[in-house]
Amino acid sequence: MFFHFSALSQKEEAVAFSKEQINESLNEIISDLEQNYIYLKDKNVDLNCIRANFKGKIENINTDEDLVLFFEYLLD
Repeated sequence: MFFHFSALSQKEEAVAFSKEQINESLNEIISDLEQNYIYLKDKNVDLNCIRANFKGKIENINTDEDLVLFFEYLLD
């Protein structure tokens, strides 16, 4: 019974979005920053590097908490 409860809890914590949806959201955010953040050159921000770094982390997102942290770290 304990094992069943544990498995149920993990299932309920599954991410509500697919990896493709997360990738699309990442691309939209990076695109918005590219178009609307005027200090990119002044701050020497390499959005391609940021995009590549965070794309590599998408596969590690397994819970809603992971998803929230992923986007918090991106926007930090």
